[in-house]
Amino acid sequence: MLLTNLIKIYRVGDWFHYIGFFILGYSLYQLNIDFLFFLQIVEVSLMLSYAYSLNQFFDKKMAKKNMLFFLVPLFLALVLLVFFDMTKTILIIIFMVLVALYSIPKIKLKSLPMICSFSNNVGFSLLFLLGASNNLVSNLTIKFFFLLFFLQSAAQFIHEIAHFSEDKKEGLTTTAILFGKNQTKKAYSFFLVLASIVSLTFVDNTISFLLLTIPTVLFSSYFILSANKIKITELRKEYRFYGILIGSLFLLNNIII
Repeated sequence: MLLTNLIKIYRVGDWFHYIGFFILGYSLYQLNIDFLFFLQIVEVSLMLSYAYSLNQFFDKKMAKKNMLFFLVPLFLALVLLVFFDMTKTILIIIFMVLVALYSIPKIKLKSLPMICSFSNNVGFSLLFLLGASNNLVSNLTIKFFFLLFFLQSAAQFIHEIAHFSEDKKEGLTTTAILFGKNQTKKAYSFFLVLASIVSLTFVDNTISFLLLTIPTVLFSSYFILSANKIKITELRKEYRFYGILIGSLFLLNNIII
Protein backbone atom coordinates (compact mmCIF):
# COMPACT_ATOMS: atom_id res chain seq x y z
CA MET A 1 0.00 0.00 0.00
CA LEU A 2 2.79 2.42 0.95
CA LEU A 3 4.75 1.54 -2.19
CA THR A 4 1.67 2.13 -4.36
CA ASN A 5 1.13 5.54 -2.75
CA LEU A 6 4.77 6.51 -3.23
CA ILE A 7 4.61 5.54 -6.90
CA LYS A 8 1.58 7.82 -7.30
CA ILE A 9 3.03 10.72 -5.32
CA TYR A 10 6.36 10.61 -7.14
CA ARG A 11 4.61 9.85 -10.45
CA VAL A 12 7.15 7.19 -11.33
CA GLY A 13 5.27 6.43 -14.55
CA ASP A 14 6.19 9.89 -15.86
CA TRP A 15 9.93 9.49 -15.27
CA PHE A 16 10.69 7.43 -18.35
CA HIS A 17 10.57 10.09 -21.05
CA TYR A 18 12.22 12.78 -18.91
CA ILE A 19 15.08 10.46 -17.94
CA GLY A 20 15.25 10.00 -21.70
CA PHE A 21 16.03 13.73 -22.02
CA PHE A 22 19.09 13.21 -19.83
CA ILE A 23 20.17 10.10 -21.76
CA LEU A 24 19.86 11.96 -25.07
CA GLY A 25 22.16 14.66 -23.75
CA TYR A 26 24.59 12.14 -22.32
CA SER A 27 24.72 10.06 -25.50
CA LEU A 28 25.57 13.02 -27.73
CA TYR A 29 29.26 12.83 -26.83
CA GLN A 30 29.91 9.62 -24.92
CA LEU A 31 28.72 6.06 -24.42
CA ASN A 32 30.36 5.27 -21.09
CA ILE A 33 27.91 3.22 -19.03
CA ASP A 34 29.81 3.51 -15.76
CA PHE A 35 29.15 4.23 -12.09
CA LEU A 36 28.85 7.99 -12.68
CA PHE A 37 26.26 7.41 -15.40
CA PHE A 38 24.04 5.36 -13.07
CA LEU A 39 24.60 7.88 -10.28
CA GLN A 40 23.30 10.61 -12.56
CA ILE A 41 20.25 8.47 -13.43
CA VAL A 42 19.58 8.21 -9.69
CA GLU A 43 20.03 11.98 -9.36
CA VAL A 44 17.59 12.70 -12.19
CA SER A 45 15.06 10.30 -10.61
CA LEU A 46 15.37 12.14 -7.29
CA MET A 47 14.97 15.50 -9.06
CA LEU A 48 11.77 14.28 -10.72
CA SER A 49 10.49 12.80 -7.43
CA TYR A 50 11.07 16.15 -5.74
CA ALA A 51 9.40 18.09 -8.57
CA TYR A 52 6.26 15.98 -8.72
CA SER A 53 5.82 15.55 -4.95
CA LEU A 54 6.37 19.26 -4.22
CA ASN A 55 3.78 20.17 -6.85
CA GLN A 56 1.29 17.69 -5.40
CA PHE A 57 1.97 18.89 -1.84
CA PHE A 58 0.83 22.42 -2.66
CA ASP A 59 -1.82 21.47 -5.22
CA LYS A 60 -3.59 19.10 -2.86
CA LYS A 61 -2.88 21.23 0.25
CA MET A 62 -1.43 18.25 2.10
CA ALA A 63 -0.77 18.30 5.84
CA LYS A 64 2.70 19.34 7.04
CA LYS A 65 3.51 15.75 7.99
CA ASN A 66 3.50 14.95 4.26
CA MET A 67 6.37 17.37 3.62
CA LEU A 68 8.67 14.34 3.89
CA PHE A 69 7.45 13.23 0.48
CA PHE A 70 9.36 16.04 -1.22
CA LEU A 71 11.99 16.72 1.47
CA VAL A 72 13.47 13.21 1.25
CA PRO A 73 14.28 13.25 -2.50
CA LEU A 74 15.42 16.88 -2.19
CA PHE A 75 17.82 15.99 0.62
CA LEU A 76 19.18 12.91 -1.16
CA ALA A 77 19.62 14.84 -4.43
CA LEU A 78 21.59 17.55 -2.60
CA VAL A 79 23.77 14.94 -0.88
CA LEU A 80 24.71 13.42 -4.25
CA LEU A 81 25.97 16.79 -5.48
CA VAL A 82 29.38 15.95 -3.95
CA PHE A 83 29.91 13.50 -6.83
CA PHE A 84 29.28 16.04 -9.60
CA ASP A 85 31.30 18.86 -11.13
CA MET A 86 30.38 22.54 -10.86
CA THR A 87 28.44 22.69 -14.14
CA LYS A 88 26.21 19.74 -13.23
CA THR A 89 25.72 21.12 -9.71
CA ILE A 90 24.60 24.52 -11.04
CA LEU A 91 22.13 22.92 -13.49
CA ILE A 92 20.67 20.72 -10.72
CA ILE A 93 20.28 23.66 -8.33
CA ILE A 94 18.63 25.78 -11.06
CA PHE A 95 16.16 22.92 -11.63
CA MET A 96 15.40 22.67 -7.90
CA VAL A 97 14.84 26.41 -7.55
CA LEU A 98 12.70 26.58 -10.68
CA VAL A 99 10.51 23.73 -9.38
CA ALA A 100 10.03 25.58 -6.09
CA LEU A 101 9.12 28.84 -7.86
CA TYR A 102 6.70 26.90 -10.05
CA SER A 103 4.82 25.34 -7.13
CA ILE A 104 5.09 27.53 -3.99
CA PRO A 105 1.74 29.37 -3.57
CA LYS A 106 3.06 32.91 -2.91
CA ILE A 107 5.04 32.81 -6.16
CA LYS A 108 3.47 29.94 -8.11
CA LEU A 109 4.73 30.42 -11.64
CA LYS A 110 2.25 27.67 -12.46
CA SER A 111 -0.59 30.21 -12.32
CA LEU A 112 1.10 32.83 -14.51
CA PRO A 113 0.17 32.43 -18.19
CA MET A 114 3.04 32.01 -20.64
CA ILE A 115 5.56 32.09 -17.78
CA CYS A 116 4.11 28.80 -16.48
CA SER A 117 4.51 27.17 -19.89
CA PHE A 118 8.00 28.57 -20.46
CA SER A 119 9.29 27.60 -16.99
CA ASN A 120 7.92 24.08 -17.34
CA ASN A 121 9.57 23.64 -20.73
CA VAL A 122 12.91 25.04 -19.56
CA GLY A 123 12.83 22.94 -16.39
CA PHE A 124 12.55 19.60 -18.13
CA SER A 125 14.90 20.66 -20.93
CA LEU A 126 17.55 21.25 -18.24
CA LEU A 127 17.70 17.46 -17.85
CA PHE A 128 19.03 17.26 -21.41
CA LEU A 129 21.67 19.90 -20.62
CA LEU A 130 22.63 17.94 -17.51
CA GLY A 131 23.46 14.98 -19.72
CA ALA A 132 25.40 17.13 -22.18
CA SER A 133 27.01 19.32 -19.50
CA ASN A 134 30.57 18.68 -20.70
CA ASN A 135 29.77 20.34 -24.04
CA LEU A 136 27.11 22.95 -23.27
CA VAL A 137 28.23 25.56 -25.78
CA SER A 138 28.75 23.30 -28.77
CA ASN A 139 26.65 23.81 -31.90
CA LEU A 140 25.28 20.25 -31.67
CA THR A 141 24.15 20.70 -28.06
CA ILE A 142 22.41 24.00 -28.83
CA LYS A 143 20.57 22.58 -31.87
CA PHE A 144 19.47 19.49 -29.98
CA PHE A 145 18.38 21.55 -26.98
CA PHE A 146 16.08 23.72 -29.09
CA LEU A 147 14.71 20.68 -30.90
CA LEU A 148 13.70 19.08 -27.58
CA PHE A 149 12.57 22.41 -26.13
CA PHE A 150 10.15 23.00 -29.02
CA LEU A 151 8.80 19.44 -28.87
CA GLN A 152 8.38 19.78 -25.08
CA SER A 153 6.63 23.14 -25.59
CA ALA A 154 4.05 21.49 -27.83
CA ALA A 155 3.59 18.73 -25.23
CA GLN A 156 3.07 21.35 -22.51
CA PHE A 157 0.32 23.10 -24.47
CA ILE A 158 -1.42 19.77 -25.08
CA HIS A 159 -1.19 19.13 -21.33
CA GLU A 160 -2.70 22.54 -20.53
CA ILE A 161 -5.60 22.00 -22.95
CA ALA A 162 -6.25 18.55 -21.43
CA HIS A 163 -6.32 20.08 -17.92
CA PHE A 164 -8.27 23.18 -18.99
CA SER A 165 -11.40 22.55 -16.89
CA GLU A 166 -9.48 21.25 -13.87
CA ASP A 167 -7.09 24.22 -13.82
CA LYS A 168 -9.97 26.67 -14.24
CA LYS A 169 -11.76 25.20 -11.21
CA GLU A 170 -8.57 25.63 -9.16
CA GLY A 171 -8.39 29.30 -10.12
CA LEU A 172 -5.23 28.94 -12.20
CA THR A 173 -4.64 31.13 -15.23
CA THR A 174 -2.54 28.98 -17.52
CA THR A 175 -1.63 29.96 -21.07
CA ALA A 176 -4.48 27.79 -22.38
CA ILE A 177 -7.02 29.46 -20.08
CA LEU A 178 -5.82 32.96 -20.99
CA PHE A 179 -5.89 32.48 -24.75
CA GLY A 180 -8.45 29.69 -25.08
CA LYS A 181 -8.16 26.18 -26.49
CA ASN A 182 -8.17 27.10 -30.18
CA GLN A 183 -5.39 29.68 -29.88
CA THR A 184 -3.36 27.29 -27.73
CA LYS A 185 -3.70 24.62 -30.40
CA LYS A 186 -2.27 27.10 -32.88
CA ALA A 187 0.62 27.76 -30.50
CA TYR A 188 1.34 24.04 -30.13
CA SER A 189 1.31 23.67 -33.93
CA PHE A 190 3.68 26.64 -34.21
CA PHE A 191 6.21 24.98 -31.90
CA LEU A 192 6.00 21.77 -33.91
CA VAL A 193 6.81 23.77 -37.03
CA LEU A 194 9.81 25.25 -35.19
CA ALA A 195 10.92 21.73 -34.20
CA SER A 196 10.74 20.65 -37.84
CA ILE A 197 12.79 23.66 -38.91
CA VAL A 198 15.48 22.89 -36.33
CA SER A 199 15.55 19.25 -37.45
CA LEU A 200 16.42 20.44 -40.97
CA THR A 201 19.76 21.71 -39.64
CA PHE A 202 20.83 18.06 -39.27
CA VAL A 203 20.45 17.22 -42.98
CA ASP A 204 24.21 17.45 -43.60
CA ASN A 205 24.54 14.01 -42.01
CA THR A 206 22.77 11.12 -43.78
CA ILE A 207 22.18 9.14 -40.60
CA SER A 208 20.79 12.18 -38.76
CA PHE A 209 18.60 12.99 -41.75
CA LEU A 210 17.10 9.49 -41.64
CA LEU A 211 16.84 9.07 -37.86
CA LEU A 212 16.19 12.64 -36.75
CA THR A 213 15.01 15.01 -39.48
CA ILE A 214 12.49 12.75 -41.27
CA PRO A 215 10.93 11.38 -38.03
CA THR A 216 10.61 14.89 -36.57
CA VAL A 217 8.95 16.30 -39.69
CA LEU A 218 6.54 13.33 -39.95
CA PHE A 219 5.79 13.45 -36.22
CA SER A 220 5.13 17.20 -36.29
CA SER A 221 3.02 17.01 -39.44
CA TYR A 222 0.86 14.25 -38.02
CA PHE A 223 0.11 16.11 -34.78
CA ILE A 224 -0.48 19.43 -36.51
CA LEU A 225 -3.04 17.77 -38.80
CA SER A 226 -4.57 15.88 -35.86
CA ALA A 227 -5.02 18.95 -33.65
CA ASN A 228 -8.75 19.25 -34.34
CA LYS A 229 -9.47 15.66 -35.34
CA ILE A 230 -8.61 13.69 -32.20
CA LYS A 231 -9.94 14.17 -28.66
CA ILE A 232 -7.35 15.97 -26.56
CA THR A 233 -7.00 13.07 -24.11
CA GLU A 234 -6.23 10.69 -26.96
CA LEU A 235 -3.96 13.24 -28.60
CA ARG A 236 -1.99 13.54 -25.39
CA LYS A 237 -1.58 9.76 -25.12
CA GLU A 238 -0.48 9.48 -28.74
CA TYR A 239 1.94 12.39 -28.39
CA ARG A 240 3.63 10.71 -25.44
CA PHE A 241 3.71 7.27 -27.10
CA TYR A 242 5.06 8.44 -30.44
CA GLY A 243 7.29 10.93 -28.66
CA ILE A 244 9.05 8.05 -26.91
CA LEU A 245 9.46 6.27 -30.25
CA ILE A 246 10.93 9.42 -31.80
CA GLY A 247 13.21 9.80 -28.79
CA SER A 248 14.42 6.23 -29.32
CA LEU A 249 15.35 7.10 -32.90
CA PHE A 250 17.18 10.19 -31.65
CA LEU A 251 19.11 7.98 -29.24
CA LEU A 252 19.99 5.53 -32.01
CA ASN A 253 21.22 8.50 -34.05
CA ASN A 254 23.46 9.62 -31.18
CA ILE A 255 24.88 6.13 -30.72
CA ILE A 256 25.68 5.66 -34.41
CA ILE A 257 27.21 9.05 -35.12
